[in-house]
Amino acid sequence: MFKVAIQKGWITIHPLQWLDKPGGEEPPRKKILTDDEIEILWKYFDKLRPNPRDILKLGLLTAQRSGEIMSMKWSDIDFDKAIWTQQNTKNGSTHLVPLSEQVLSILTAKKRKSEWVFPSIYNRTKGATTTGHAKTTKNARWKVQEDSGITGWTGHDLRRTARTIMSRLRIKHHVRERVLNHSQGGIVGVYDQHDYFQEKADALDKLSCEIYRIIGIETPPQKSSS
Repeated sequence: MFKVAIQKGWITIHPLQWLDKPGGEEPPRKKILTDDEIEILWKYFDKLRPNPRDILKLGLLTAQRSGEIMSMKWSDIDFDKAIWTQQNTKNGSTHLVPLSEQVLSILTAKKRKSEWVFPSIYNRTKGATTTGHAKTTKNARWKVQEDSGITGWTGHDLRRTARTIMSRLRIKHHVRERVLNHSQGGIVGVYDQHDYFQEKADALDKLSCEIYRIIGIETPPQKSSS
């Protein structure tokens, strides 16, 4: 606003020009959940309302960003091919997420009351006839932390935990990075245009089976194409 005012000659001095930028950096988080913590938290997820319950579960099962899970649309999901297409991702690309049987069972059990998989009446503007999508799970996470006694974790820590579990399962680094939809920079990003879809599908199947093993639900072994 002040830059425009200077350009138009309305003012001659920027009133904020001597204001220093805030210093310091927040240290990177390293929190991951242990298997015992996952087993306990999952039981408390089941006590939540359907939206936060399923959003938090999908955070572990898909390793996707919370914001992209919450903004999921039914039109983004191909149940026949078991694919979730993320149209507008953080790195600006279209991201294909293979859906495991465990994830599909959660999604197929949900009621379709909106274009959004996780609709929220709280985002409805005055006079509007449609709802927006869920924006946060903060209150639900606080409740789970208070009830379970397992504190200090965020929605993004679920994603970090899922990534760590994939490392434990010996899933290759470049496959893990593509599951998380991290940008592939340098020569790799330029020359390697393979979509790694089947490799991502195998990785997410293994991740989901491991999560279910942790919480005490046995699943049939997955066939890997690698």
